[in-house]
Order: sequence, then C-alpha cells, then structure tokens
Amino acid sequence: MRKKCAQAAAGLVAVALVLGSALPHSVASKAPACGRRDEKPNLIVNGSFEAGPEFEGSYLPLDEDAVEVRGWVVSRGQIDLLQENDGKYPAAHGKRSLDLHGSPGFGGVKQPFVTKVGQKYKVSFGMSGSPGFGYETVQIAARAAGKKEVFECDMTGKTLDDLKWETKTWEFTAVATITVLEFHTTMAATANPFAGPLVDDVKVVAVD
Repeated sequence: MRKKCAQAAAGLVAVALVLGSALPHSVASKAPACGRRDEKPNLIVNGSFEAGPEFEGSYLPLDEDAVEVRGWVVSRGQIDLLQENDGKYPAAHGKRSLDLHGSPGFGGVKQPFVTKVGQKYKVSFGMSGSPGFGYETVQIAARAAGKKEVFECDMTGKTLDDLKWETKTWEFTAVATITVLEFHTTMAATANPFAGPLVDDVKVVAVD
C-alpha cells in the first residue's frame, strides 16, 4: 500500500507536467490519502468540492474553463457550485456539491489523474437533481478512457432539504497513463438551464 501511495503521489506531478503547468496547490496539498491497509486511495482530488472559493448564499456560478474548485476544470457551459444554506441543498458529503446547470448553462466538469494502461478502475459518485422544476428524472454522463455512460436519477420525493442522494458506480479500463474523468449534463435543450442534475462525492479507485 505504501508503494501504491508513493506512486500515486508521483503521478500527481506527472499530471501537472501533462497540463503544462506547475503542480497546483490543490493537488499538492490533497494527494490521495494512504489510510488503512485495506483501503484503496481515492485518485480524485477534492471529490466533494469542499476546497474552493468562499461565497455567501446557496450557489456560485462558474464559467467554462474556471478552475476555482480545486482539482477540477469546468469543461463546458456554466455550472453552479452549491453549498448547504439554511438546511437547503444538503450535500451527499460535506457541505458542497455541483449543479451541472449554471445560471444559466448546460455544463460539466473534468479532472485528469494518473492511471495504468490496462488497469480497471471503479468510479462512484452521488447523484441527485434540483427539485421543484417539474423533472421526473435527471441525467448525467460520465466519460473516461474513450467511454461514456449515462446515469439517470428519479426525482420522486426529492425536496430542497432532502435531496435523497443516490450512489452511482461505473467501471472503465485505462488506455493511457493520464485519464480525464468528466461529468456533464445530458438533459434535453428544453430543460431548465438554471437547475439540473447534481453531482457530489466523486471517487475513483483501482479494481483488483
């Protein structure tokens, strides 16, 4: 496990080199944790979106290419960084989550991480949606290693103070030493551009 953790930390430097920039403070300060021997390190930095800009209220719009949420880049459209406020929009983990529809916009986020060619990886994340907008379901796409999977979440019973987060999982096999994981909305163009699918608590671990 110690060897794997050391390799993961070294890999973060490789990510920075691929991106053509110095190693971000967010990556350097939040390397994959090396806990108990039976725990596999999460390869994703800031998977709960807790590390980022301070703001008042429930949401902060972030435009395409924004990097204010540590470890992540807004990959398309606009998104909203959400935070629990007066009991509304509770996160799946911590106090923050993402609405993949901005104010307005149909958006997404991505993060590169080090992988081993041929290795299988498991992605898990919390999914919900903005209630009160007439959605029966909401949809999110996950992309990595040239693959795409669309996930759907039933909005039945979800309220602003009880989002009933659902855990979704997906597996992919790496085809390169750096893999980019992206989440983006797949809602129809007729959907409300101010409120959409929510994502939180992202984890990626190697599968034996």
